[in-house]
Amino acid sequence: MGYRLRGQEQIVRAVEDVKRAAKLGCRGFLVYDEGCLWVLNEMRKAGEIPSDCHFKVSAHAGHGNPASAKLLENIGADSINPVRDIQLQMLAAMRRRFHARSIFIPKIPNQRADSFAIMRCRR
Repeated sequence: MGYRLRGQEQIVRAVEDVKRAAKLGCRGFLVYDEGCLWVLNEMRKAGEIPSDCHFKVSAHAGHGNPASAKLLENIGADSINPVRDIQLQMLAAMRRRFHARSIFIPKIPNQRADSFAIMRCRR
């Protein structure tokens, strides 16, 4: 089971964190809750947060198949870190499904918990 935000208040806090970081110039955000991802994407489409914000779904969300990747793409994911113990053929199937598409799935899952976030800040 992956991590999830509980209750509306946690989503509000997560969104406020993204808004505050975006004002400081950050454009890359690691997201592990599908509901929060959807809210952030709707805000991005509405212009409430910058359109160049990048939302990467954490491996902690527990996704590891092409159908899940498609769902995440539909609700705003720009890239996905699949579960860390995914088999190579499963990862290949996910990558084939999204070859030359807008969503990025790494060639090899990252095993280091401290390095899977993409953060891009403007100076």
